[in-house]
Amino acid sequence: MKNSKYGPLSNTIRLLLLATLVMGLTLGTGQKARAFASPAPVDLGAAAPFVILSKTGVTNVPVSNITGNIGTSPIDSTAITGFSLVTHSTNTYSTSAQVTGKIYAANNASPTPANLTTAVSNMETAFANAAGRSLPDATELYSGNLSGQTIAPGLYKWSTDVLITTNVTLAGPADAVWIFQIAGDLIMGSGAQVLLSGGAQAGTIFWQVGGGTGVEIGTTAHVEGTILAAKAIHLRTGASLNGRALSQTAVTLDKNVLVIPSANGGDTVGVFRPGSGLIYLKNTNTAGFADIAINYGNPGDYPLAGDWDGNGTDTIGVVRNGVFYLRNSNTAGFADIMFTFGLPGDQPIAGDWNGDGIVTVGVYRNGVFLLRNSNSAGAPDVTFSMGNPGDVGISGDWNGDGLDTTGVFRPSNGALYLKNSNTSGFADIAVNYGLAGDKPVTGDWDNDGIDTIGVYRNAQFLLRNSNTVGFADIVFAFGNPGDMPIAGNWDGLP
Repeated sequence: MKNSKYGPLSNTIRLLLLATLVMGLTLGTGQKARAFASPAPVDLGAAAPFVILSKTGVTNVPVSNITGNIGTSPIDSTAITGFSLVTHSTNTYSTSAQVTGKIYAANNASPTPANLTTAVSNMETAFANAAGRSLPDATELYSGNLSGQTIAPGLYKWSTDVLITTNVTLAGPADAVWIFQIAGDLIMGSGAQVLLSGGAQAGTIFWQVGGGTGVEIGTTAHVEGTILAAKAIHLRTGASLNGRALSQTAVTLDKNVLVIPSANGGDTVGVFRPGSGLIYLKNTNTAGFADIAINYGNPGDYPLAGDWDGNGTDTIGVVRNGVFYLRNSNTAGFADIMFTFGLPGDQPIAGDWNGDGIVTVGVYRNGVFLLRNSNSAGAPDVTFSMGNPGDVGISGDWNGDGLDTTGVFRPSNGALYLKNSNTSGFADIAVNYGLAGDKPVTGDWDNDGIDTIGVYRNAQFLLRNSNTVGFADIVFAFGNPGDMPIAGNWDGLP
């Protein structure tokens, strides 16, 4: 290189000097972890919506505070103790005052058993994937004692137990990934904490634990990340987890706090591009590139979204000439569910009309709603008049009672009229929001259990966190003018 300060040093010598310097900085007396490149995250599949998933049971000493879904399979709900379960009227899940989320067991009504079988299978696949990652960035790091250390993103492997008795820090940017392959057990002492710095996120941290005892989280200890354990996961009194406890045997709790990682904590938006059939979905209500891009449907189709199989994740669908084509995953492919309902030219809508946890379809035709309680051909289960011809039908849970009901948006003036029951009559909520020509979109943007209004205008979303007049609470650009808005919980996180 001309005018190089290295003078006549060869490239080889310079590289050797650089390597020596890096090793001295990263593996010197401080024993700091080296800065490795992040591995790809572990795909949890249908296990992702669960904060606790177990094959042999979940026992709890109350009172715990849990955010996320709980599931057990093949064991039934008799192995879920300490929660005072309340069975939902549909028997597809249970609830508990200690759980913000749903509790599923193998003896719940369909489709829960099949969904749990898939979730457990995906949990086992994720365990195998994490365990099978090759070319670790370090093996036997700190001889398995991570106490007091700071660890950069990377893939780490131990043939022994891993011990944490004082705080360990995982330092890296928001998109960084850590995978810990532990052949032995993971043992955290009382009061020890896993801390995050530099923007690190719990959702991209994975503890794969293959030991014969499992995971021991001591009294008042705190963990960040998803635990994939071959054996039991024990959280002792007052311990907390920001992540997931996914065990191929049992999970035991004792007055614990568990929170599933979630980037958004509510419904997020997407767009359908009518000229191409492309769908772009976001996992946060912010500007930026799509998190999921799918080629599904044909130009001219009408988009909709819903949790068609009751697994907690909203997925896409399109309607073409009165035929519904619904997917159970946000991926390209053939329709998982296909049937005819309504007439060509009807406007499709979707909602959980009967509170069974499964979203089904409906159509809006010249001021009349026709709703189905199953995703199949047949006569409407519910029919009633609301609004005027030319209105746009919308749906949502406007009062947080667990049932989706309908409403209309009047494109001529931006007025919205919402009903808290699927019956004819005056609107329970009337609100002016948006402008003439806007496209309506509805969802639970702030994760409070109540769906609220929004509009899409010239490739910009304007969302409200209450069904009242006022300025938008959330404003961001996404998509192109001419796109059609959709909304849903694409990542399945509560």
